[in-house]
Amino acid sequence: MKYQLIAVSIVCGFLSVSTVRAQDVLDLGQINVLAMRGNIALSDISQAVSIIDEDDIRRSTATSLPELIGSQSGIFVSNYLGNPKGVLVDVRGLGETSASNMLVLVDGRRTNQVDLSGVDWGQISLDAIKRIEILKGSSTVLYGDNACAGVINIVTKRGYQKGQGSVKIETESGSYKYKKGSVSAGGTTKALDYFFSFSHQESSGYRVNNDYWANDFLGNASFTATDKVSVDLSTGYHRDRYGMPGALFASDIATVGRRGSTHDQDRGWTSDVFVNFEPKVDLDLWGTQTELSLFNSFRERYNKSLSVSSWGRYETAHHINSFEIRPKLDIQSDLSESIAQHAVVGLDYFYAKDKVRSGNQGSAEDFVDITKQTVGFYGLERFEVNEKYLLSFGGRAVWADYDFDQTQAVSNREKKKITDGAMNCGIGYKYNKNSQVYFDYARAFRLPATDEYYQNKYTGFWGSGGGLNTDLKHQISHNYEIGIRDASLPWLTADMNAFLMDVKNEIYYDPITYKNSNYNPTTRHLGFELEGKAHVFRKMLEPFVNWTWQDAFLKGGKFAGNKVPFIPKNKISAGVSVNLLDNLQTTFSMNYIGKCFAISDQANDQAKLDSYVTFDFRLDYRIKDLKMWFGVKNMFDRQYSAYGVYSSSSNAVGFYPAAERNYLAGISYAF
Repeated sequence: MKYQLIAVSIVCGFLSVSTVRAQDVLDLGQINVLAMRGNIALSDISQAVSIIDEDDIRRSTATSLPELIGSQSGIFVSNYLGNPKGVLVDVRGLGETSASNMLVLVDGRRTNQVDLSGVDWGQISLDAIKRIEILKGSSTVLYGDNACAGVINIVTKRGYQKGQGSVKIETESGSYKYKKGSVSAGGTTKALDYFFSFSHQESSGYRVNNDYWANDFLGNASFTATDKVSVDLSTGYHRDRYGMPGALFASDIATVGRRGSTHDQDRGWTSDVFVNFEPKVDLDLWGTQTELSLFNSFRERYNKSLSVSSWGRYETAHHINSFEIRPKLDIQSDLSESIAQHAVVGLDYFYAKDKVRSGNQGSAEDFVDITKQTVGFYGLERFEVNEKYLLSFGGRAVWADYDFDQTQAVSNREKKKITDGAMNCGIGYKYNKNSQVYFDYARAFRLPATDEYYQNKYTGFWGSGGGLNTDLKHQISHNYEIGIRDASLPWLTADMNAFLMDVKNEIYYDPITYKNSNYNPTTRHLGFELEGKAHVFRKMLEPFVNWTWQDAFLKGGKFAGNKVPFIPKNKISAGVSVNLLDNLQTTFSMNYIGKCFAISDQANDQAKLDSYVTFDFRLDYRIKDLKMWFGVKNMFDRQYSAYGVYSSSSNAVGFYPAAERNYLAGISYAF
């Protein structure tokens, strides 16, 4: 708690500085948030939103996307592999199942898997990102499944400069044999906007069998045929290989140390390719500004993991082909001189087929073909009255079909259908151009992942089992949020909100039955979030603070009153960038994470995971088109574990030790 008070006091002191000049201006009200599925200004959104722009990315010491977004309020990031492959990102305190409760988009494309693996955070390089938009709270009406706690939309870069091309090369290295190199190019002409990048990253990792190797390619192009017709194209390819060092019990740490491993042969491999195609047509219909778009996306992903033990070599391979098509109408018009309306209506179709092979390589393996299809119709209407009063309401209907076809080693066929809907309504009052108070309510749902529904059917010496988890219900939540977004001062922005989310049939993994189950009857998640950001003294100081307080507990059932595991009550990120010279910048930041129960400790029997605080530093120096930087993460060499899982068979918590003090340095040149 001492660190929390120190950090908040320091940053609030910066934010209260009264010496402000005309140059110290934060104009966030003009940002259009693409994740709202319409051309909506940030100042008109009655929902908690965080924006990470290129300057924020440049100042950060992060080497991966999860590290970057983990500094925002309402988001808790933990890393159990020490690389982008082993990351859990939690929005609004959903704990161990947060990967299925939060939707992640890249330029509008869904990246969540149909199974519990969630999002592959290693697939996009920071070098290719222009902006990150984080919608906190339910966005199920707009996006359907996986969006009940929030949406993260990653907006990639386009052409660098108007009228000419540009090329940028970059290299970075650091502790644990970390190396990264990238090249990117982009440009803009009258009819064409293009960007592509290639990056390579590798590291030996902090622990034994913790290495990571990856290649990434991303290409974007926007073609403007006429002032009414345009086409967006994008494609990407990712390939990686990595070690999986596993958890360490206290006895293991005493034997092999924090950096050791008891799973020194467990490995993983991934290849992933996607293609997006989106034509757009602007229509003038009956005095409205209407855009018709047809988003199409195809993705093919192959992932394999291997676990080696005295029982043998157990492998799991997934070959997933997925396709989505999303026609949408975006309609804007003035109903009168004082009333403006904005409607978004559309259809979302998603199809995925997962061919799964799993089992011991020394014996018969299981083969299962899994298909999931969803169809959703949605509409969201917004009104603005006298440029002050905001009203929004909308709904979604969804139909989902699951098909499980197991052919080896046991033959079995199972099907499951789900029909449900979502609704949303919100009101806001803009007391100046870029500031408002708001209230939002949403009913949301979350469909079970394919491997929550189905376990491979088996027969053998120990009996038989598996098949469809017929007792599992899909998840329903009611979300309430009240907040304020203030930009009254030209040099300061502040966002505050309080939320309450009651979740019926929240899905979790039961470590006793080894099956996915529903908490009965409900869980309650509530919290308070604060974000503050300022520019003072001619932007020589740029302080920020992001604070989250949250609580989640079970209402009724055998765990009544217990805390939902792996949800820290307090989280603080704070810091300041110092710009004393035009070409020299330093950034100091800290991150505090409070105590929480380990994953799978629903009984709250085990000791909580310790709280921890880390401090980071970064120095940037620029000479025209040449840029150099140096950073230190975890400056004071704090030893901690950001991730822990309770094992019922061992009756102990397994820890994933995090990296100690580490360094990075890099250089880039644009021409």
